[in-house]
Amino acid sequence: KRDPYNKRVGLHNRQTFDHAYHAIAGGGAVFYGSSADDQLYCLDAKTGRVRWTFFSEGPIRLAPTLHNRRLFFGSDDGHVYCVTTSGKLIWKTRLGPRDYRIAGNGRIISAWPVRSGVLIDKGTAYAAGGMFPSEGVHICALEEDTGKILWRTGQGGLPAQEDLPAQGYLLMSDKNLYVAAGRANPVVYDRATGKRLRTLSGGGGTDVTMANDSVVVGPGKTGQL
Repeated sequence: KRDPYNKRVGLHNRQTFDHAYHAIAGGGAVFYGSSADDQLYCLDAKTGRVRWTFFSEGPIRLAPTLHNRRLFFGSDDGHVYCVTTSGKLIWKTRLGPRDYRIAGNGRIISAWPVRSGVLIDKGTAYAAGGMFPSEGVHICALEEDTGKILWRTGQGGLPAQEDLPAQGYLLMSDKNLYVAAGRANPVVYDRATGKRLRTLSGGGGTDVTMANDSVVVGPGKTGQL
């Protein structure tokens, strides 16, 4: 709530993942992840009865993505998961360089937690791992069917991002990937190569949406969009 370097106080909270579960629905079911018990839940949409749960090894803070009867989601354990709509694991992929755990928010999490959500288009999934710039943050493209990493910042000549705490849902256009950066401003990448293109202006935040070529982001330091 304070920015001592700029002598600002009374700032708005720009990271509000855990106020409520982030739910999606499809095929007669409701799906959401829990940051309290590390499980992905499937409920019957008519009755609310729990059909199944799937455990990760860390908090699941954002909604899963439902695509081709599969669910894709990230966890603070540092992995992106792909499971069937009946709760069976298809693959999981670690986005960080190694399996290194630290204390975070009173839990044991990866040094590169996945708090980006997952986007899928034309057989490719996109996600980001990491929120501590000093550890490097990795933006990744993965094969939808196998979880194999196609490109990742920090490999193949692409530097790990050292100024980007990737937190918030991703957006994409036909050519670009937009990465929300918690309290910082969103960053734009080329979807095909992973090349960093630019940083958007504005007040930052984890709430982002897109209409045509316009990106709306907030709530900034003072609650602004």
